[in-house]
Amino acid sequence: MLFKGRNIIVKRKDANPKLKTVIFSARYDSYKGSIGALDNAGGVAALMEMARVLSDKELSYNPEFVFFDSEHLRRGSRHFVASLSKEEKDNIYGVVNINSIGNKKQRKQMFFASKKDKSELKKQCEKYFPGIVNYESAGTDATTFTLEKIPTLCYFTYDIFASPKDVKITMKDYVKEKDASLVDMDTLVYDTAFITTYAYLLNTSQSESNKVSTVDKSATRKNPDIINDFTCSELTDDMAAKIGNEVKGNHPLSFERILQ
Repeated sequence: MLFKGRNIIVKRKDANPKLKTVIFSARYDSYKGSIGALDNAGGVAALMEMARVLSDKELSYNPEFVFFDSEHLRRGSRHFVASLSKEEKDNIYGVVNINSIGNKKQRKQMFFASKKDKSELKKQCEKYFPGIVNYESAGTDATTFTLEKIPTLCYFTYDIFASPKDVKITMKDYVKEKDASLVDMDTLVYDTAFITTYAYLLNTSQSESNKVSTVDKSATRKNPDIINDFTCSELTDDMAAKIGNEVKGNHPLSFERILQ
């Protein structure tokens, strides 16, 4: 059977050819037997909101927002990578995939990454958010880029590695439902603010990359509403508020529309 699919790629019109590219991605498809609201309508809504918030922000890189089709077999991401020239691949600073977020139940904030990855992308993530980098694979579109040795992170909050005794919910409990009860709207806004703030802070300049270690610890942010306390050793109130409050004032407007 011939498969037909479509990736949606969003780029800035005024991209600077001298800057590296950072790709933020989310799968927009679902499949029979999955919880589409969690996997991955919430991720799509977050990526759309991130693109909106960052549209007029000055960044140290060119952001690209890619919505992948057919994640289950990674057809969309494999086609995307295959279409890139060597120069385009070499110019990718890293990829941040967003998958299965916005849940309150069975929740654990994680960035999946390869143990072999020695990139600045992962080092910055470990510095900003110590303790939440996980080295187990989640089998997402991020795997496609990892196999190409492109630095990759995957933001994931549904704890698929929870032990059986800790699992309070099962897939079958939600597959039968027509609503989005596994995704909590306030938590989804929180996750959107979290990943958008991370995108804003990400510094791809070699000469500037060490600045994360010079943040004044006395200015460490005290407001836990935007980003978890345990993740913010290098994050100040001003940094978080600049982006996070903008997201919190605008619930990811596309979530219900995506589910329809």
